[in-house]
Amino acid sequence: MKQILNIVLLFSISALVVVGCTKKSDETSILYLANGAEPESLDPIRVESLFASETFRALFEGLTTGDPVTAKGIPGVAESWDVADNAQTFTFHIRKDAMFSDGVQITAQTVYDSWLMELAPETAAPYAYLPGLFIQGAQNFTAGTGSIDDLGMEVVDKYTFRVRLNNPTPYFPTVIAHPAFPIVPIHVIEKYGDGWTKPENFVGNGPYVLTEWIPQDHIRVKKSPTYWDRDTVEVEELVYYATPDQNTAFNMYENGEVDVLLQSPVPADLLDSVRNRPDYHVAPQYATYYYALNNTIPVLNDVRVRQALSKGVNRTQLVEGVTKGGQVPTYSFVPPMDGYDPLIPYDSVDISKDIAEAQQLLADAGYPGGKGFPKFTVIYNTQELHKKVAEFMQEQWKQNLGIDVVLANYEWKTFLQVRQSGEFEIARSGWYGDYLDPSTFTDLVTETSNYNDGRYYSKRYNDLVQMAAMATEKDRFPLFRQAEQVLLDDAGVIPLYYFIVEKMYDPEKVGGLTLNVLQRNNPKYFRKLK
Repeated sequence: MKQILNIVLLFSISALVVVGCTKKSDETSILYLANGAEPESLDPIRVESLFASETFRALFEGLTTGDPVTAKGIPGVAESWDVADNAQTFTFHIRKDAMFSDGVQITAQTVYDSWLMELAPETAAPYAYLPGLFIQGAQNFTAGTGSIDDLGMEVVDKYTFRVRLNNPTPYFPTVIAHPAFPIVPIHVIEKYGDGWTKPENFVGNGPYVLTEWIPQDHIRVKKSPTYWDRDTVEVEELVYYATPDQNTAFNMYENGEVDVLLQSPVPADLLDSVRNRPDYHVAPQYATYYYALNNTIPVLNDVRVRQALSKGVNRTQLVEGVTKGGQVPTYSFVPPMDGYDPLIPYDSVDISKDIAEAQQLLADAGYPGGKGFPKFTVIYNTQELHKKVAEFMQEQWKQNLGIDVVLANYEWKTFLQVRQSGEFEIARSGWYGDYLDPSTFTDLVTETSNYNDGRYYSKRYNDLVQMAAMATEKDRFPLFRQAEQVLLDDAGVIPLYYFIVEKMYDPEKVGGLTLNVLQRNNPKYFRKLK
């Protein structure tokens, strides 16, 4: 438990960076990366996962990009910006040397058109809700009820782009480093349609350009000759391997087939053997692993049942006996950050008492000892860790509540489709903060969120989140805490633990990789040292 408490304290540290010598080799350098599951898309407008975010940052750049140390927004395509109206209006100044990989220049109109494509109802972008939370008129426009004339976006001149926000948002430059605020080659998309991300058609604006994509195997990118900051880029090629199986990825690393375990965690069974190795790196992460409950279906629409399912799980046993990587058990949904502590301190929970309460809640709902409780299915995407967590949950609910669940796994794309369709009962979920603010979590389960897969609904919750968004800096966090309390009282989701950032690479051979709390690697800083 001491290790757990120490890791909680580390959340106040903004980042941990391992940077090696930056001496450039005369030889062509290639870095091989185990990137977890196959990215769902290379189109920024379709990006949803960490796996796709990794390739996004190699192939594209927004107005801002993530600082490798703090994860906060720093200049990207925009070389600078002005802030006005108490951080409710931002004016971005675009670099005159910013261009796509085919040499077409990026202008303020390019940015406007790209963001408009993200927001357009006919695009049905999975992350369109995110800019909708911030930009004036965007939410109604995406819903098909608003006019383009009401959008808070303006092309001031060729290299000046202005955005007006719903509320004061001083952290907006960090928000727009996310793929949901893309800069895409509209001229190429209009020519090739959905085929524009094929290697033979591809055009991007990031430090690298796509050269090869073998689905379910690897994505190869090479240094872009047109990128505005190309002199910073030292590694000539990056190869992202699709490695959904953790054991396969680890074996590839041990055999020297990949240089970095980027988004492929070390198998839990092997953690003890690598924990003290110099090539194993771990740090806190602004992210929560949780289970989504379909709040709309019979039985699970009973708050007593949902509370029983949440209270009937020993999270300490989960992180110490299953995940084993230093994850932090939690009953809270929003991870800690400066000024925002966990709503329910984990050490304040009496687990034995909680399980007894869970049993009583289930009995009160009409299922004493689990009798008569329908058999449910827990779905998860193919990965060894998710399988082990699901098996643990299955065992806990059987042992503590007397109920049975069935487990089903899907490959990543299918899993996303099933979960987002709402055609499930219980689903593995995880959320990695898009920026350092409680709203990136509280917004997730509002009525209008595209990621509210469990269809949780509470008018009180929605009202509090909206009030927090409009509140002054002093009042925001207390309102977010009230909203989170409503969510937890309703057991709208089942938080299980806070993630950690975990990578494997030899710091004498690889440099420039970051372990910041937002998991935002910036590939242009990657280095191949040997």
